[in-house]
Amino acid sequence: MKKLCVDQGRGTGTCKGVWVLFERPCDWKDLAIDTPDIANSLYYEINDTTYLMFFLSISKFPVDITDEQFKQMILTDKGLRGLVSDVTQGGGVFLSGRGVKIDGRDWAEIIYKSPKSTVSEYDIYNYMVNYVMIQNGIIIKLIYMAGASQEKTADDLFKKYKELFVALAAKVNVDIK
Repeated sequence: MKKLCVDQGRGTGTCKGVWVLFERPCDWKDLAIDTPDIANSLYYEINDTTYLMFFLSISKFPVDITDEQFKQMILTDKGLRGLVSDVTQGGGVFLSGRGVKIDGRDWAEIIYKSPKSTVSEYDIYNYMVNYVMIQNGIIIKLIYMAGASQEKTADDLFKKYKELFVALAAKVNVDIK
């Protein structure tokens, strides 16, 4: 994973007019996911049970909040934990969260471990970093994931690639019309 390529995702339906430009490792492959909110998805298979993934989600947010409200409500410990409450209520673990600037905008950065899942005959452990931005009634999520059939392997893989995930997120450009 040395060379980076430029890719994009566009909002559909009620999110038309949203465009996200991002860099990704060129050797990551497209992953077909039939979900309206997923504007782009990629994966890199290290072996049969170890992988990296990326998802770009663009969807409507139930309310329109201002940048100041985003900072006051979301960029707090409670707000950051709330962004992954569905995962933590299901057995996942919130590891950290903070506010960051990407493309001149405020984003939330949340790092967490999802609950163990089973795919085919394999137990799967995932460590993730999500970047979340809400603006003009639109929520954009960048989800970077390291997964493996062994929890320690998934944790080690996430630690190894976290710097890459952070660097890729820092280069994202968003256009909301």
